[in-house]
Amino acid sequence: MENQEIKNDLEIEETSLPANEAESQEEATSLAENDAPLKSETSLVNGDLSISYPYDYVEMEQVDSGRLRFTGLNLQNKKQHIIISILCLSSDSMLFSMGRAKSMLKQIESSVSGSNDYERFEDLSMIIGQKEAVGFHYKFTINEITQHAEVFAVKSKKDIYSITIYARDPEKFSQDVVLDVLKSIKFLSNDDEPEKKSRRRK
Repeated sequence: MENQEIKNDLEIEETSLPANEAESQEEATSLAENDAPLKSETSLVNGDLSISYPYDYVEMEQVDSGRLRFTGLNLQNKKQHIIISILCLSSDSMLFSMGRAKSMLKQIESSVSGSNDYERFEDLSMIIGQKEAVGFHYKFTINEITQHAEVFAVKSKKDIYSITIYARDPEKFSQDVVLDVLKSIKFLSNDDEPEKKSRRRK
């Protein structure tokens, strides 16, 4: 009861402010919000791949349903229904034959093609962490929900990384909620290499 009275008192106090004072308060609040630093986290994968992401992404410990089972770093944005998964494989892994990103991509495609209602779409290419990444877009069904995915493979030194973005709405792939995270990726082993400009597709 006391808390409700305090709340009511605050509401009365706020509404009784003079118009010019209320406008000044609103302007100050707006400026404070704009000046506030963007909250973000940074994670390191395999001691080489650095990725930064805003506070609305949380790191997943484990996913227990269907084909969304991952190892490595997995980030989830529940509000946007987005998952970003990063898996690192060393070049001597049996999952690909020649230690190339395209070889790994073929293995990934072979693995996901057995998904329910699987359908493959266009090939993709973009610069991730100053390196050329190749990939493709596909969709599948899990728990009667259609999921879209863009998967990329990129090589850094002797390691190959798969980076997969899952979303219910494929338009999310071209929005800042995804692109800003991908653009944040850096390979620490790249420090002495010339920078390549980021692009989305061939």
